Amino acid sequence: MRTRHIEIFHAIYAAGSISQAASVLNVSQPALSKALRLAEQELGFPLFERAASGLVPTREADELYTAAARVKAELAKFQAVARDVQLRRRTSVRIAMAPSIAMSVGANAVARFAERYPDINLHVETMHYDEVVAALRDETIDVAVMYHPSSRPGLRVVPLTEGKFVCLVKADTALAAKGAVSLADLVGHPIIQLSTQAPLGQLLSQHVDAQHPPSRVIVANTYYLALSMAERGLGLAVVDEFAAQLSTSDQVAIVPLREGPTFDVGAMLREGHSLSKAEAELLDDFGYALTA
Repeated sequence: MRTRHIEIFHAIYAAGSISQAASVLNVSQPALSKALRLAEQELGFPLFERAASGLVPTREADELYTAAARVKAELAKFQAVARDVQLRRRTSVRIAMAPSIAMSVGANAVARFAERYPDINLHVETMHYDEVVAALRDETIDVAVMYHPSSRPGLRVVPLTEGKFVCLVKADTALAAKGAVSLADLVGHPIIQLSTQAPLGQLLSQHVDAQHPPSRVIVANTYYLALSMAERGLGLAVVDEFAAQLSTSDQVAIVPLREGPTFDVGAMLREGHSLSKAEAELLDDFGYALTA
């Protein structure tokens, strides 16, 4: 049974007559009667009995009506989603970022984009890696800018830049006076690093443990906690160069880490999702902000 026939059957059943259903559907009564006959021929049984009082639904029609109502409701939802997608691709961008990206270079990228496109709405969220994967698959976001992104089934990655790690040390120490430090320089000092549940935390932990295992490790689950502990002298915080920009304290010095691992920063999106012009330009702005 065709979708149009389901819609016609539902309208006639709900209205109780051809004339009222024709008015609801904005079609002529002869056209509606003909469509009903075609639907009945396709099904192989009548849907209504013609009586002096009008159309009377058959037992088969009673059984089909509930299913027809569900189909009509789902079709209405589909049309609403289609309209939303069409409008959104013209007027809005839904993007997620790793928290430290959002608080550092992300804000600059969004500001640069918003200045050029004041009529485009921006839906910006901060998410961690697993949340991003779920949100992309659920289609609640369109693009995510993340550290060390990796392809997952149904998702793809657009590279933006490469990042490095730095070391946050107390400003009044000998390490702060160095132009750069190596992992060997950190031996004997407590190391503050991100949880290995985060992609960068896992990457750094593997590299440090393989090269120069620290005497003591303090694991922080957020960049803000790592920065705060470094400011208080609890250890040397090894973080990415973008998160380090969140530190505004004059008690901490940012020192480049020599021979440390590098990592990719990229955009994650659904496989088959073609970037709109607005999304592509926003990613260009992220590329600019990340390398500025």
